[in-house]
Amino acid sequence: MNSTTPFFSIIIPMFNTEKYIGECLDSIMMQNFSDYEVIVVDDGSTDGSCEIVSRYIKGKLNINLLKQKNSGVSAARNLGIEKARGKYIIFVDSDDFLVNESLEFLMNTLLENNDLDMLFFNYYEVGSKKMNKHIFRPQFLGKKISENTAIQGLLTDVGGFCWNKVYKRSLLLDSRFDTQITFLEDLLFNVSVVTKAKRIMSVGNYLYGYRWREDSIIHTFQSRNMSFFNALNKIQSKISKEFDVLIDVKRRMACIEFASNFIFLNRVEYSHFKKMFKKMKSFQNFENNGLTKTEKVSLHLSNVSFGIAVIALKTKFKVDRFKMLV
Repeated sequence: MNSTTPFFSIIIPMFNTEKYIGECLDSIMMQNFSDYEVIVVDDGSTDGSCEIVSRYIKGKLNINLLKQKNSGVSAARNLGIEKARGKYIIFVDSDDFLVNESLEFLMNTLLENNDLDMLFFNYYEVGSKKMNKHIFRPQFLGKKISENTAIQGLLTDVGGFCWNKVYKRSLLLDSRFDTQITFLEDLLFNVSVVTKAKRIMSVGNYLYGYRWREDSIIHTFQSRNMSFFNALNKIQSKISKEFDVLIDVKRRMACIEFASNFIFLNRVEYSHFKKMFKKMKSFQNFENNGLTKTEKVSLHLSNVSFGIAVIALKTKFKVDRFKMLV
């Protein structure tokens, strides 16, 4: 890489995404903007991902491939942060892509608002045959949104993802992803960073393509997803009590969703989440908390029957996946 400071450092954690990494890199390199460095951090891939990246690196000074033994996406992102030299940092997942001239738009927005610490932007949800726009509600858009509004956005519309945000690199000097958290690590990271940010801006422009994959970690259940509850506890300890309802909703929805993975396969695991849910007090505060329609319906049903709520949510997820992936 050259010695000058790039405007953006684009960090791409990668693990066995040979099918997508080329499109991901193309979406960056084919834009009419070149003041960036790309840092691909391979997390111990066993497929042809590294060979593909190596071909892209040839003749390029602004693309770098780092390798680590398989340690998880948080460790990969942390290594990228440590090596980044840009004024701003963007995270891109290796199976996703940037849309249109997103880098030029982001640069112009940052230059026009040169005291920004964080910038949120909107995205597309991409299936095999369709691309849906994700929607931010108006209260989460603006040139200067408060810390509390930003946190509410992370818990609801904006999402806790790190890939639909830009960070001033100086803001992340002492911030890292928690490598002990393997699910919801993005949200924990972003809540921590938001509490340090002085100015946050959010735009509704669609600049990122988030790819729906049947085999992606976020759409499959593994035992390590149990760190979800540890992450929520850590998040709750960092924010105001006014967000307790939203945190409580996430705990309840996690019990329902995780139980849906076991209801017809493992009664012991299913019963574990059912008991966890039953220990929570009855929940009636459905309105004016930024809940989605799915959350409202699930929580209403759970007050009648946990099993009905689980089956209803499992059915909805199957329908959503079919619409996006077929």
